Amino acid sequence: LFYGATIIVGLLAHIILPETQGFDQELALPTMAKLLLPDVLVGLILAAMFAATMSTADSLVIACSGAITRDFLPHQKHSLRAAKMATAFVVLTALVIAISDSKTVFNLVLLAWGLLASAFVPLILVYSRKQLPSEPLAIMMVLVGVAGYLFWYYLGLGGLIYEVVPGIMSGLLVYWGTLLFAPHQIRQVAYST
Repeated sequence: LFYGATIIVGLLAHIILPETQGFDQELALPTMAKLLLPDVLVGLILAAMFAATMSTADSLVIACSGAITRDFLPHQKHSLRAAKMATAFVVLTALVIAISDSKTVFNLVLLAWGLLASAFVPLILVYSRKQLPSEPLAIMMVLVGVAGYLFWYYLGLGGLIYEVVPGIMSGLLVYWGTLLFAPHQIRQVAYST
């Protein structure tokens, strides 16, 4: 229902709102609310949008800082100071990303999804073939996949081939190279059903 409603609002926005050159598509919902609803309901819609945004943002900050303290600093797992420092780091990183680029939220989401796909799809493909790469190899596949994506993205070659393809291929090339030259880094795993 939620996704269907958002698609309907987007389609209605194209019908109701005039196509102007400077129109920001991410402001379609508040603009439509302002045009069609009384001021009290416009305030309610804006409050709901801000509440949803803040709820998502704080959940993501807490999840990221928890992952940092749990995965990267396992000896500091129960340290309140480490948790606060990780939270401050995540918030500052998000702030730098938000103010350093003039892209829309949609473009930033596409960038994030592309980076995630480039980092983890090669590993998922390898795991689906019942192969278990060593930890250093898995980390190298993730890092090279992200580097391949960013390299293609910053060269501006996204119009030629979507950036995720070179990112995924970069990670897979690391795996295939290891398979050829250092096969002891990869174990065959028999999964039980």
